[in-house]
Amino acid sequence: LRVCLEVLNSNGVYVSFLFDGNGTIEDVVNFHASVNPLALNGPASPPPRAQHEIQIFPNTQLGYWVTRCLVNFQQELVSRMQLEEGEVVRCQRYGEESIVDALLQAGADVSAFFEPLIDYPYHTLSVLTLLEDISGGYGPGFETGMSLHEVMRAKLLWFKQQEHILGCVCGFQGIVESLASKSNIKLRFNMGSWVECNVGCQHHHEWMSGVVTGHWIDGQPYTVALDEGSVYVPNDEDKFIRRPALRFQVGDRVECNLYKGDGWVPGMVAAQWPDDGIDTDEAFSANGAPYAILLPKERQFMILGVDQDSCIRALSE
Repeated sequence: LRVCLEVLNSNGVYVSFLFDGNGTIEDVVNFHASVNPLALNGPASPPPRAQHEIQIFPNTQLGYWVTRCLVNFQQELVSRMQLEEGEVVRCQRYGEESIVDALLQAGADVSAFFEPLIDYPYHTLSVLTLLEDISGGYGPGFETGMSLHEVMRAKLLWFKQQEHILGCVCGFQGIVESLASKSNIKLRFNMGSWVECNVGCQHHHEWMSGVVTGHWIDGQPYTVALDEGSVYVPNDEDKFIRRPALRFQVGDRVECNLYKGDGWVPGMVAAQWPDDGIDTDEAFSANGAPYAILLPKERQFMILGVDQDSCIRALSE
């Protein structure tokens, strides 16, 4: 498979006389996957016979072509830094990126990018080594227990803060997002969930509440909208994102802002973190909402998506 893709990528000539369809990258990948399912996830190269031979990590078809994409990213960055003042280079899309897309669509295994690593893989041709070369050793790096994808996500955010390379990160960003979308990682919080995020530093935690507005944007598990701006959440762990403690308990009498011209109406907290089984006229899922409120006058439940004074407060007697 790798040899066929190398020929197709280097010559840019479709080989319809050899494969079903038009002989495109997708046709070549799908043909090999249909003939031998192991072709997608087998090693991209045999184990090195000598210590000086180039090693690939991860040594899979997908790992090899992702690494090739990073080589292009590195070369594009070098070219950009050699530009004369006023010159502009547009972000390019390379054939290697199309190969990565085709492998992912065909079902290539992405698990090697999400497995925690105990040691840094000191290989000549590896995702981590190339990322360190591209960043010049600056920015976030590998720490024990991180996966390749975690390092890629951290580097992506750092790259996007560097104005001189901002214009050539789109391809890398696409790969990070594509790997995440195929990871089958089940995130704990749905879109619209009320959460709190740690926006402090490593030794000083500061928690702010907000609503989940995105999954896997820029390869990050969550994007959360706060009162002012939004933040990325780098990992789906309690030290980064969690359910907040709620101000009102079941049975508490409250009043809620319906935002329908009715102003504040009285009610009672019927449930905290209600599930979808509660009968409500709301158009969205109750999953992730902090409260179900019983409105006696309306004789119905309502789902309250946030726990803020602008939406819910203690009932004034």
